Amino acid sequence: AADAHHRARKSSEMTEEEDGEEISIEECGEGAAAGGTGAEGPLGMGVKRMSEPCLRILNGEEGPGTVCVRESALHASTSVGCFELLDGDGGDCRPLDQAAQDPALLPGWRSPPPPLSSEEWAAFLDAEGRVVDQQAVRARAFYGGVSPSARRELWPFLLGYMPWGSTAQDRRELRQTKREEYFTIKQQWQSISEEQASRCTKFRQRRSRIKKDVVRTDRLLPFYASEPGTSERNPNVDLLREILLTYATWNFDLAYCQGMNDLLSPLLFTLRDEAETFWCFVGLMNMMESNFHRDQNGMHAQLLSLSNLVQMLDPQLHHHLDSLDCLNFFFCYRWMLLSFKREFEYSRVLRLWDALWSRYPCPHFHLFVCVAILQRHRSVILQDIQDFDSLLMYISQLAGKIDLEAALRDGELLFQFAGEKGQLLLPTNGP
Repeated sequence: AADAHHRARKSSEMTEEEDGEEISIEECGEGAAAGGTGAEGPLGMGVKRMSEPCLRILNGEEGPGTVCVRESALHASTSVGCFELLDGDGGDCRPLDQAAQDPALLPGWRSPPPPLSSEEWAAFLDAEGRVVDQQAVRARAFYGGVSPSARRELWPFLLGYMPWGSTAQDRRELRQTKREEYFTIKQQWQSISEEQASRCTKFRQRRSRIKKDVVRTDRLLPFYASEPGTSERNPNVDLLREILLTYATWNFDLAYCQGMNDLLSPLLFTLRDEAETFWCFVGLMNMMESNFHRDQNGMHAQLLSLSNLVQMLDPQLHHHLDSLDCLNFFFCYRWMLLSFKREFEYSRVLRLWDALWSRYPCPHFHLFVCVAILQRHRSVILQDIQDFDSLLMYISQLAGKIDLEAALRDGELLFQFAGEKGQLLLPTNGP
């Protein structure tokens, strides 16, 4: 077990610094997957109406992992019930791609709306600028995503920086107050002289780590790229460094861990404002801080929940992973730590974060996305993967090849299949 843990930690590109506080992630594709999205083929699951009060995983002629669901499972209040492994002909089971078109299953995916525009966002506000229907906004962001201009307005709400019940005047005043507070915090580390820094080892280590990481963060993106043939520094890269140093000063206990640079980059790219980006990053870290704790209890809790969900929704796959000694699910570690930041092309990451930060249909929906991705590749995993290293390599090679909309849609369908019993398996803290 200790050896498996060591190999998983090493292969999932996570190492601790000597001071025990920094987490290092090997650079992969300069922080953004190449090649865009691609379809992997049918999920290998289907839905059949049944009268028996259970969900069955069939392994018959219809292919591995066909799912049969009782009639009531076609509604959002569905509960999984018991599992039974059968050898049958699969009956009239349909592929999940077809089942997802059933209006009783996923009405939001029948005709997905376009991204939420600034004009539509304004329609959600009353005369004083209050959001009149928070849940409708969250659902809208989940199903359709958010346009670049509207993200600058909506993300501060989704990340807990702006209160949902605030008026436009409240937000103007809050922004001004928070802007002043941000630059006050920033001045604290800026005022440290080199002589003083020479007597503060932790400050020097954190400053050095941040400096090394930001110059490798999304440099292929024009927003962070340097002019070819020049040594001129990109000011946006400097802003990444300054925001991370300010956060390390503001949250001195957590400070900085590698991976935070990956999470901050899309925020600055989207918001284009230093102070606004900082406070949204604070909100994001409030949701994800446990991912970066030294004891890694937060990560272990999420990986355990993922294992339990796979056991509930696909016991055959779970049994195979058990036979490979992979039930720690460390091969999904990077997905969790960086919210899939390195698994999709940059613009698709923003779309995914629209959905995940909406916390719709649940705060831990990213776990169902993980199950959905694994389901899409279950045939390869069951037939061709026979050890941890090959599994980790296969999962790593999915970067840039995952169909995002299918993963979101399948994730919601799996969420419905799991029902209340599935929600009991989710972590009690965060994200």
